[in-house]
Formats: sequence, structure tokens, C-alpha cells
Amino acid sequence: MQKQRLRNLTTKKLHTEIDHVYKDLEFITGTPGIMTHQLPNILTAVEPWLKDKVKDPEYWDGEYNPALKGELELTPATAIERQAIMSRFAELPSLLFD
Repeated sequence: MQKQRLRNLTTKKLHTEIDHVYKDLEFITGTPGIMTHQLPNILTAVEPWLKDKVKDPEYWDGEYNPALKGELELTPATAIERQAIMSRFAELPSLLFD
């Protein structure tokens, strides 16, 4: 995965195109059709998995860094990891309904 695309997910700041965020979250979770209103919660649910896979602090500094180039190998979550991600997601409050 391109480092800047990964930083979209780790910093929660847009470093590339918004379409990359949707595609990369679908790649990780195996869940197609993630919607805009779901982004905050799915990013929260994916974060523990990402922190386990991506240890380098440059991804977690919260800063915008367009100079960071290259690729980082990232495989999709396993079925068990996906289940844990989606379980965390389901426990978060809906951003549309109270």
C-alpha cells in the first residue's frame, strides 16, 4: 500500500484521494459499500488492527507529511481479525441515529 494512502487511515487526515480511503478500508475489512457517515466509526474500529500491523511512529504522528514516499506491505485482515473489527464497529454509537 502506498505510504500516503496508509497515512489517510492512521492520521485520519486526507493525504491522497478520498476514494482511496473507501477502497483501502474495504480491502482491509472485506466489507464493500462503506458509506461516508460510517468512516469515523470504521476508522476507529480498524485502528487497533492497524496499530498491530504498522509500528513505525511516522504513521501515527497525526501530521500531514507529503514527503513520505514509497510502499508498505499490508495484507487484508484475516477472517478472525475482520470479525473483531466489525464487532468493534457494531459497538460504536451510530452517527445518524440516537
